[in-house]
Amino acid sequence: MEKYIDIHTHQSENDVDVFSIKNYNSFEDFDIESPQKYSAGLHPWFLSENSKDSGIENLMRISGYPKVIAIGEAGLDRFSEIDFELQIAIFKKQIAIAEKRKLPIIIHCVRAFSDLIAIKKKLNPQVPLIIHGFNQNSEILAELIKHQFYISVGEAIFNENYNAHKLLKNVPENSLFLETDNSKVSIKKIYEKASEILQIPEIELITRINQNFQTIFEQKI
Repeated sequence: MEKYIDIHTHQSENDVDVFSIKNYNSFEDFDIESPQKYSAGLHPWFLSENSKDSGIENLMRISGYPKVIAIGEAGLDRFSEIDFELQIAIFKKQIAIAEKRKLPIIIHCVRAFSDLIAIKKKLNPQVPLIIHGFNQNSEILAELIKHQFYISVGEAIFNENYNAHKLLKNVPENSLFLETDNSKVSIKKIYEKASEILQIPEIELITRINQNFQTIFEQKI
């Protein structure tokens, strides 16, 4: 049975119809008995000089856990108070870990898409790169699609004035994911709204995103 896939969330999910990837909080332990899967990464808001050594070492260790199926959130944020060169250095190290572990990367990017694309062109990572929480303009979307990024959208699609809503139809069906992130709106409601915007049956949207998941994660739900 195909499930609603929530590609990025900070919340635990108990609905048996939903498969979610929860962002790993280093202050909590993995629940060995739970089917929950995780992403683990160093967010650009919370970096320090220690992140280059101990942070990366911890991520290398944690990313080897079977329950961790993606690296992230990782990325670049020009609104962050963290030195941008430090962000770039640590992001590159996380790409290297993702390449070693053969795990997709869930990316946080704010006002740094040209930097992100330049890094991708230079390093040419072979693992899939997923932009989470997309709500950018058509030019940025076109560049991301050109450079083969996957696009994940969330609660922003409920606002008709947001680009996430306006541009959802421009996202290729084989590049699309949906997410809740920090939202209190359920992933099922987000699928319902996305299917309305895309003018396709919800079951077709579920199938599309399940196919995308299978393509890049290469595992069964």
